[in-house]
Amino acid sequence: MSQSPTVVYIGGTGRTGSTTVDQLAGQLPGWFSAGEMGWFWQLAVGANGRCPCGRIVPECEVWSAVLARVVDGTSMGDDVASVAAHMTEARRTFHSVHLPAMVLPGFSRRRLGRMQSYLDTQRLLYDAIGEVTGARVIVDSAKEPHYAFLLRQGAGLDIRFVHLVRDPRAVGYSWGRRKQETGLEGDRVMESRGVLRTSAYYLVSNIAAELLWRRHRRQYCFVRYEDFVADPVGTLTSLARFAGDERDEATLPPPESDGGWGLNPAATHTAWGNPDRIGRTSLRIREDTAWRGGLPAWKAWLLTIINLPLVWRYGYPMRPSGRVAPAARSGRLRASSIGPSRQ
Repeated sequence: MSQSPTVVYIGGTGRTGSTTVDQLAGQLPGWFSAGEMGWFWQLAVGANGRCPCGRIVPECEVWSAVLARVVDGTSMGDDVASVAAHMTEARRTFHSVHLPAMVLPGFSRRRLGRMQSYLDTQRLLYDAIGEVTGARVIVDSAKEPHYAFLLRQGAGLDIRFVHLVRDPRAVGYSWGRRKQETGLEGDRVMESRGVLRTSAYYLVSNIAAELLWRRHRRQYCFVRYEDFVADPVGTLTSLARFAGDERDEATLPPPESDGGWGLNPAATHTAWGNPDRIGRTSLRIREDTAWRGGLPAWKAWLLTIINLPLVWRYGYPMRPSGRVAPAARSGRLRASSIGPSRQ
């Protein structure tokens, strides 16, 4: 088997624009936008999630070929449905609720030992993606720091962790909106969260990302979504170099008349993520300021106060109405550094 592809893992918390970064990065030559692979077996496969190509994931031309290779190489089952069921169940033994327990001596080591079959099958999955698509780099936007930890410790993959953050007020506004889940069949609505739950996830996920990854200097970098919006080409250029893909400038399709980038259908099979990925033919990167007018003042201030340590750490303005100061080098990823001015 050829060398396993590098996995660029977008980590942190939800509603940070990770699917947009994932899909645009997937347009780079030799890269593939896989989506949130931590939910691949449970939702994309087990629940017949929709691929951007229009088919359900198990019937997509790309993913059906990937799944066939995984089934042939694993001992977890003889068909896609049984492998998906086994993988979904195995994944529950190390979920987000187990993050606090990782501080207990031996906890992670024991769980890793129990999950080796799961991790071996995940390694097969990433290898199969590389074989089918020819990708040297796979973008995984699963976000969960503990899932990336599993891959690093037990799957033997080359993981490059991109710690993506966004202003917590914008994150809170996004989580509070009701949105149709077009990635699954039926009339479903995406999960929404209130201020307290949003803040808990924001704090725990981002702190865990730092604790689990920041000391791995060659494998960790930090970027704010606001800096990506300000300079998407510069961000992707730095992202490529971070992944070992040296290039003078990110090679993207020519911008369209509205300033967006057309998505190559052959390279756009993002299996799971924000439902906006479904039916996208282009990406127009622009600052989303809807939260400034749509988020009630009391919620904005509550999100600020609860998340104040990270608001300050990541260089966001204390006043919800304030503007984000650009990074010293807009859009440039900074290995093992946090915030534009807290270095």
